[in-house]
Amino acid sequence: MSRTSVECLDAPSPDSLKGAALRPYAQRLELHRQEWDSEFFGVPMGLIALVSGITHPPHGWQVDGLRQRLSSLLDRARAQGYAHVIFRVGPDEQAAIWAAESAGMRLVDVGVDSTFDLRRGAVPELLPGVVIRPARAEDLPALRDLAGAAFVLSRFGADPFFKSEQVVELHRQWITNLYNGLAQTVLVCELEHGLAGFVSCALSGDEGRIPLIATRADFRRRGAGRALVAAALHWFSAAGARAAHVKTQAHNYPALALYQRAGFVVSKTELTFSITLAHRQD
Repeated sequence: MSRTSVECLDAPSPDSLKGAALRPYAQRLELHRQEWDSEFFGVPMGLIALVSGITHPPHGWQVDGLRQRLSSLLDRARAQGYAHVIFRVGPDEQAAIWAAESAGMRLVDVGVDSTFDLRRGAVPELLPGVVIRPARAEDLPALRDLAGAAFVLSRFGADPFFKSEQVVELHRQWITNLYNGLAQTVLVCELEHGLAGFVSCALSGDEGRIPLIATRADFRRRGAGRALVAAALHWFSAAGARAAHVKTQAHNYPALALYQRAGFVVSKTELTFSITLAHRQD
């Protein structure tokens, strides 16, 4: 998604605060317009980024100052017509978490990034007897149906701003875009002459990422997920990637276990807060 910075608020300098020896919590907050999201949902949508600086433990003036700057930036976003804004922070950034809660934002997602180091880890063997192949144009309707049904645990599904039918259509469009070039390849798994699942593989430089992976409910626990993850890692290795990354929700225990069994290790956790600034015209 392309983002354009439209506003930023700077933190005060240490010398302007009592306790000048204390380091300020953050240099600035930045508001970015989420272009693809805005176009898809038909309303202006934004993301607030917290730029650098953490003190442990957080001090009271840091929480209050950050809350005031966050609230001020949300007021500006509301005045500029934004309908929905998200704010992402790390789990150890207590001041930012408390500031988000104080500013009226709600937690909608805890995302966990896992990484496979292709330079050191042994890529899992491909499962015998399981057909993995590149997706074809005739697979797209089945891929869209599968994507629309599979991602009920996503942050969009947890956020009351989005209607359930919008969440379904978002993921249907996402796999369509991945197949049409947003990812370098989409691989499908066939079991008993049926499409059991898919995995998308995107490459940026020597960094690989799995944007979406899903298996049909009636094919789960039959090796389709393991086969797809192994196939993706083989694809990334052949493409010269040094690492492969995948993100899932912290409460999606089966997916986390699948990645860990394949050799991924947790590399990052991120909390996403959201706020509705203008209600949809339904």
